[in-house]
Amino acid sequence: MLKPWQARSSLELLADSPMLRPWQADDLTSLMTMAANPNVRQYMNKTLDAFDTVPSTAAWLQANSAGTLDWPLVNLAIQHDGEAIGGMGLLSSLFLSSGCDS
Repeated sequence: MLKPWQARSSLELLADSPMLRPWQADDLTSLMTMAANPNVRQYMNKTLDAFDTVPSTAAWLQANSAGTLDWPLVNLAIQHDGEAIGGMGLLSSLFLSSGCDS
């Protein structure tokens, strides 16, 4: 049985556009393009080095794909017109309220 903070692998928040969805292997080019843009990179978290090479970006995508969603932190792609145009992380409030945020 899943604990409340464990994700289900089918997490997808739908809207007409944009939508939030798990990262996919075919987002590699989009993610590397975003990470190379200094206007985007300044807002990215400390995983910046993960997007400097194709192998490291592919590894990050694999670790953050639909099959590996795992609370308390889930990284999702923001999709528009079928392409990843950004990303965001969600941190479970259950994790924060348990005192595990330090």
